[in-house]
Amino acid sequence: MWKTIVAEFDHKGKMVQVDLCCRMMEKQVSETDDICAHLNDMALSHKCLSGMGVAIHKEDYASMVLMSLPDSYTMHLETLADVAISSRQTFTIPNFIAKAIELSEKHQLQANQDPKSGQKDSALHMSDI
Repeated sequence: MWKTIVAEFDHKGKMVQVDLCCRMMEKQVSETDDICAHLNDMALSHKCLSGMGVAIHKEDYASMVLMSLPDSYTMHLETLADVAISSRQTFTIPNFIAKAIELSEKHQLQANQDPKSGQKDSALHMSDI
């Protein structure tokens, strides 16, 4: 009886691990979403999986994060990783995530300064005076 109960809970535990891992791999974020919240969610999923005994290699985790980001982030981060590799430097997961957050902040600043948002640049619109 006890062996049956243990086997059932082990099986359910494995299913939870597989489900969490699949959900982590399927996560996507758009340009307009909160990138920091998304990265925190990815880190929490990684931590939960690690706590369950699932080993996700650094490269795999970096790939999951990279593939979950918008294309504009992906291209920039891949370039940084390639430069680091070619110069024989390590591009660690914390570096990777810090760069993604920097990109998010730049995108937010650009969105706030977007002339299409109704704000006029006074230097360019002197004829309105």
